[in-house]
Amino acid sequence: MSAPPEYPQSSASVAPVADPTSSRPQPSSPIDPDEDEFDMLTAFFAWIVRRQKTERRQAEFQHAKEVAEENHWTLGDLKTMADTQSDLYKLATGPNCMIPDGIVRSLGRFQKQFKVVYRRDKEAADTLRNIGGEGGFFRNNPGF
Repeated sequence: MSAPPEYPQSSASVAPVADPTSSRPQPSSPIDPDEDEFDMLTAFFAWIVRRQKTERRQAEFQHAKEVAEENHWTLGDLKTMADTQSDLYKLATGPNCMIPDGIVRSLGRFQKQFKVVYRRDKEAADTLRNIGGEGGFFRNNPGF
């Protein structure tokens, strides 16, 4: 899915790195300290895009994902962007990135929701993996 015409194409949206220390969010627990941060970013945006009801909103969040990946932003950076006074917010909504204000400000709220869903799904997957022991649910169990 490509960005709407008013957004720059993904290769043109790489922006200079902002100083993330200019406005620090309140610390919170990481979603999953054992996962690669950029894999989590990809999973986070995939979850957001799936939840959008219109193609336009999907494209807007897809554009934000591409910009975030190209700039190597982290989930912590996205949380910082909810503060409209932060340098990262200004960078994200500025002419180099062109992510709409409402999208940028919603990322922190979506991150809270994603954290709950991610942890619940991870617990369910771990439980299923543990039901059958080391081999998993179906392996080594010819009764299924």
